[in-house]
Amino acid sequence: MTRLVRLPALFLLAFAAVGCAPMTVSSHVERGLDLTRYRTFEWGSADALPTGDPRLDNNRFFIERVRDSVDRELAARF
Repeated sequence: MTRLVRLPALFLLAFAAVGCAPMTVSSHVERGLDLTRYRTFEWGSADALPTGDPRLDNNRFFIERVRDSVDRELAARF
């Protein structure tokens, strides 16, 4: 009986470990740049770099939601 419990527990643990895989993050800001002196902002052209998640690449809903959130936060600071 314990063998029947251990095998599914092992699979569950393996799936949980895969779900915690590391992510690659990149930034396009010059180090040491003082952003407090800027009072306006504008979106540049879309990067050719993929997000790393095929579900998010070219996902119009995700892109618009992120842009709206960033626009709202930056507008609140100015």
